[in-house]
Amino acid sequence: MAKLNDRRVGPARGCGRKKAAGKPKRRKHSRSAARSASHHGLAHIHASFNNTTITITDPEGAVIAWSSAAASASRDRARGRRRATQAAIAAGNRGEGFGMRSLEVRVKGPGAGRESAIRALQTIGGST
Repeated sequence: MAKLNDRRVGPARGCGRKKAAGKPKRRKHSRSAARSASHHGLAHIHASFNNTTITITDPEGAVIAWSSAAASASRDRARGRRRATQAAIAAGNRGEGFGMRSLEVRVKGPGAGRESAIRALQTIGGST
């Protein structure tokens, strides 16, 4: 029989572990030089009835920048032509930051933001 004095005193088993001192640091991935050196890219516009998504890629298909009408619509239900224009300008400016000078535009879908997104990409500059 165990005596009362033989009992373990202290925290229960498993409770004495040290916790991490915060969130683990995320590794930052650097963009490769090959991506930023490409001056020609593709602009994929997917215009659905509910949203318009603009993705800018390099010729190999690696995504350089993207934006959507829903991302630029802050608590606003309207995701039509006006928001598609803002999304195209945002994606185009990010693409210019990586050295894109010319874009080939590929459009998919029946949505209302098709033409306005193309026009917005033309106004940014460069050849479309």
